[in-house]
Amino acid sequence: MSVAVVGAGPRGVSVLERLAAHLESAGSAGPSGPSGSAGSGTRLVVHLIDPAEPGAGEVWRTDQPDILCMNTLADAVTLFTEPGASVTAPVHEGPTLHAWARGRGLTGTGSNAAPAAEPEVAASAADREVAPGSAAPDAAPDAAAPSARLDGPSALHPWSHPPRALYGRYLRWCLDRAVDRLAALGVDVRVHRSRAVDLHADAPATGTDAPATDTGTTPATTDTLHLADGTSVTAHATVLAQGWTPVEPDAMERFLAVTVDSAAQMSAAIGRPSPLTWVRPGNPVDQDLSSLAAGAEVIVRGLGMGFTDAVTLLTVGRGGRFVRDAAARSGLRYVPSGREPRIVASSHRGYPFLPKPEFGAMPPTPSMPRLTALLDRFGPGGPDTEPGSLDATDPETGVWPAVVRDAHEEFLRTLLTSTVGTPGPLLDRARAVIDAARDPESLHRDPGIRGIIAEAVGGPAAGGSGSGDDAALPCLDIPALMDPVGAYRPGDGAAGGAGADPGADPVADFTAWVGDRLVDDLREAAAGRDSALRAGLRVIGAARTPVHLIGQAGRYTAASRPAVARLTAFGQMVGSGPPAFRTRELLALVDAGVVRFAGAHPTVVVDPEAPAFVLTSPTTGDHPVAAPALLDAWMHAPDVRSSADPLTAALVAAGRVRPFTPGADGRPTRSPDVDLPSTRVIGADGTPDPRVHLVGIPLQELRAGTTVSPVPGTDPLMLRETDAAAGSALRAALGADLGAEPGAALGAALGAEPGAALGAEPGAAGDGGRADGGAGA
Repeated sequence: MSVAVVGAGPRGVSVLERLAAHLESAGSAGPSGPSGSAGSGTRLVVHLIDPAEPGAGEVWRTDQPDILCMNTLADAVTLFTEPGASVTAPVHEGPTLHAWARGRGLTGTGSNAAPAAEPEVAASAADREVAPGSAAPDAAPDAAAPSARLDGPSALHPWSHPPRALYGRYLRWCLDRAVDRLAALGVDVRVHRSRAVDLHADAPATGTDAPATDTGTTPATTDTLHLADGTSVTAHATVLAQGWTPVEPDAMERFLAVTVDSAAQMSAAIGRPSPLTWVRPGNPVDQDLSSLAAGAEVIVRGLGMGFTDAVTLLTVGRGGRFVRDAAARSGLRYVPSGREPRIVASSHRGYPFLPKPEFGAMPPTPSMPRLTALLDRFGPGGPDTEPGSLDATDPETGVWPAVVRDAHEEFLRTLLTSTVGTPGPLLDRARAVIDAARDPESLHRDPGIRGIIAEAVGGPAAGGSGSGDDAALPCLDIPALMDPVGAYRPGDGAAGGAGADPGADPVADFTAWVGDRLVDDLREAAAGRDSALRAGLRVIGAARTPVHLIGQAGRYTAASRPAVARLTAFGQMVGSGPPAFRTRELLALVDAGVVRFAGAHPTVVVDPEAPAFVLTSPTTGDHPVAAPALLDAWMHAPDVRSSADPLTAALVAAGRVRPFTPGADGRPTRSPDVDLPSTRVIGADGTPDPRVHLVGIPLQELRAGTTVSPVPGTDPLMLRETDAAAGSALRAALGADLGAEPGAALGAALGAEPGAALGAEPGAAGDGGRADGGAGA
């Protein structure tokens, strides 16, 4: 019997760990344990298939530059279940990333250097978390450290942002541990460093005991997966955990590709190099940034985490460095290497993601009483709700009004605590106003709320107009925050000093304005728990998962789904931004003239005469910015309708996978359709596949939390999903009743003597056993 797991990143590793937990649970009832008699001689084989590094996968591979850090805190990620988890197999506890690193002496202590074998920590992102204005010599960093750290190795705290490569090593260790547990059960784990490109059902074996279908045919019981290296794997069950599967270029990208290729051909015909360079969307560590010439102008589309990583690789990654400078508004000064390009950046919103607050500890959990009440009412475990029946904008039961009200309450609680000490009566009054508001998005203008704020901060009484001195009162202006550059007017940046003509260089003027806003962002981030603004915005960021849980499986009405999409995008901007030290670095790059901003809603065309890419934005009066290079600093979301992954495309073509279509509007989404409890894919005929399962990121429009790493103490959705997939895959592979209770079904399939059912001697790991050939981590 065999199970194939396609994808060897975090979810693939978790599936293996959950396979071990299910098998250990099923075997615990037998009297002889895993070393029972050979019995039937049936061996369970697990095939782990991925061309990337086993355990780390493509995204977290351990050979990536250590200057790239996680967007997650070191003690806020785990791959192990915990007591009380909603999983069907037993909990098997393990360390968080930080606890694992601490147990191996990788966290450092003060100025003590990390072990020489652990360069990731010696050059970790934590080493660059410095406060603006702190003193340090303007000296070259250790030349051996590619991170250009400002001082010696420092402690990797639970709240630090560790290197991505370090997380990759943690994942490899988790994989080794899962393989060892499976080996102890007699399971043979075989690693295939190749890409799965096709899957088809095998013809039923002659003489099979499988029942005939209604048409009199005997159904297949196995699939064959074909790999890119020419080999094949037979599987009784398959779990797809492929992560960020690629998509085919859209019409605009195809047109751009043709234009760039035509320019290259014309130049080649006269013996000249290609005049245009386009770096297509993708993971920054996989993009060919070396094609961007030193000193050349580069237009960048995207101001999220891809932008942050790309800028780091193009500056620090090319030998530039940051030194402390008490006179600089960022607290840093950038010392260029001369190898960096000149960056002009834009995006749909036109403004970088907000920096994460600095707490000097693990961040507090925001209070969301109204959204939590809706989750209890409509979420998993609540009463069934028909697809397409929940209005996300309904004033009483909609998630968007609830989130806005919760954000205002958290904002006011923090503001009142920092001003009057005990918010008590004032907060009670505020709650009454918040709950009575017909338009929660306008609460920042409500006379009752502004009167409470004025009373707390000692400012003028609210006049309800927001004019005069009253305009200086702190507030949570959500519409303005959702449109961060909407308040900009030409001349606001005062580029070039007083009296300068903003029309002479509108990009410089807008860049100066953004730089001033970045100073404000950093001040709020540095305030930590005392920032009322960031307290309110933490609610917006934290609300994304419960909002998606409530709307899981297409529960929101078609008319209100755009509101959910806006909430998600807004929450990403304010809740999934870079560490604050990255924003300090960005501000230093702005002040050094390395990075400029062109505005929101950009349009990029190719001028064939120049030839050059030309960017315009209404923010900067459609002032043209020409450059020979274009970098798309973002990634396509997986899309089953236009997947460039050959395996996904083959499954769709064969009718074994279909797009998820919510409600009755008949509009297929990007996500594949799956049976959520079992994770089995649903085919074109509307029935769950008997053998193929799918988990993770491609299910963004169907399942909640597909891009969220498992956070300790939260009963992580990802681990519940991989647990369900592992249990269902084992039941399918072992011929157990798919409708039975997981433990009972597996126990019956394994029999009283699990060793006999598995038919393998303990310790047979197959293909070298450990994912890294025994090197360990």
